[in-house]
Amino acid sequence: MKSFQRAVLLWGVLAAVCSTDFIRAQSGAAPGANVQPNPPAAPPPGDPFIRQQQSAKNTPDPANQPAEASGPPVNLLSVIETWTLNQKDLLSLMEADGDETARYARLEGFAKSGKAKLSGLIALTSKSGQRSVVEAIDEVRYATEFVAPAAVGDIAYPAAWTTRNVGDTLEIEPVLGPNGTTIDVNLVPQTVRLAGIDEWRAEVGGVPTASLKFEAEKVVTSLPVENGRPALLATATPALAAPDAHGERNVRIQWLRVMVQKTPPPAAPGKDAGDVRIELLLYSLDRESARRILAGSADSAQSHAAVRELVGKGEAQLEVLSALVTKSGQRAVLEEQAEVTYPTQGKAPSVEMRTGSPPVRQPASWNSFETRSTGVTMEIEPVVGEDGRFVDINIVPQVVQLNGMLELGGIAAKYPSQPLFTTRKITTSATSGLGVPVLLGTMSYPRENGVNARKDDHRTFLAYVRVTPFRP
Repeated sequence: MKSFQRAVLLWGVLAAVCSTDFIRAQSGAAPGANVQPNPPAAPPPGDPFIRQQQSAKNTPDPANQPAEASGPPVNLLSVIETWTLNQKDLLSLMEADGDETARYARLEGFAKSGKAKLSGLIALTSKSGQRSVVEAIDEVRYATEFVAPAAVGDIAYPAAWTTRNVGDTLEIEPVLGPNGTTIDVNLVPQTVRLAGIDEWRAEVGGVPTASLKFEAEKVVTSLPVENGRPALLATATPALAAPDAHGERNVRIQWLRVMVQKTPPPAAPGKDAGDVRIELLLYSLDRESARRILAGSADSAQSHAAVRELVGKGEAQLEVLSALVTKSGQRAVLEEQAEVTYPTQGKAPSVEMRTGSPPVRQPASWNSFETRSTGVTMEIEPVVGEDGRFVDINIVPQVVQLNGMLELGGIAAKYPSQPLFTTRKITTSATSGLGVPVLLGTMSYPRENGVNARKDDHRTFLAYVRVTPFRP
């Protein structure tokens, strides 16, 4: 009996081995080979701002996680400084010995001697791995299609319009590395200016028309930076800029600084913080003062305290204070607006010919209108943590203003007037301690961008949000 059992067991083992070798043979592998499954096809490269979703079954490797995953929450403050100087000084700066920090110090020396000027400052706070956007633009509406004139000597009449955003835009995604000091940054800074008006005559009939000229400076790049250290980003030489008396052209150079900012906890945990009060605070101050505050503050609470100190001295001003109450985890919207209605489509002037009577001229008329809301808007979703200490904030504050009508010269001045709206907007996510203000970024006016003879006011607007437990 025992011999029979041993024979059956031996037969089972041989059958299993043969079956395995058969499967290997069908797959093209030699018997006894260690067969590995075919590796999955590599995904095609995608947009750097579109992050691939991770399977819920895949457990992240703790060694590859950013430093804040196991410590207190942090935000990443990204700041781009734009400096203006001549080409000769820029060349000496680029050829100077030392690292980026040394070159930046040399640039500050140029500024003290009057050879360089801080002409732009844009900042944005976000979470690691989150895409954020800040805009400071004028919305320029201009004609793109025309109809033939109604009579000899008239101009072509606009039949279609489009809008071009003129000003500064920054799209950025910083990713904090495992060591807690290196940050990989994907970013697209862009500046658009209205460079003038082109007047020309159509080939048929010699009908005069005009078109607007725009000048754009755009960078699409990715680079690693070290926490708090300035890094050269890009240069820009305006295509239409004329040389000075010495034959030198002024150029712009951009520096990027990304800082890891720990989120300061509240003085005391907020118990039962299901309802919260949200405050949006917008301050204006001198651009150079804002640069020093942003570069020298370890967290938002410090920078807010520095701004409040300047307010007390009369060197800064609180421009906007808006507040609302909502529940944790609920999307809320606050609107403080005035509606502006303006025409968008019309009927061109015409001449009606009547037998035995002089021609009757019909003026242009409008038959289509749009309404635009101006004022302050805040869209927010606060999520208070289980410990009642920190709050995750998804927020979109926006300020829209009507700045009169777009002013154009030459033939374009005869076209129907178009409204000029200015938009300042931030789209971002951040973490804050309950009751502690967190810097969102800059919400400044557009700089000198060629629109309506706009001049640079040399002011920077810093936006903060504060989420506080609400107890009725």
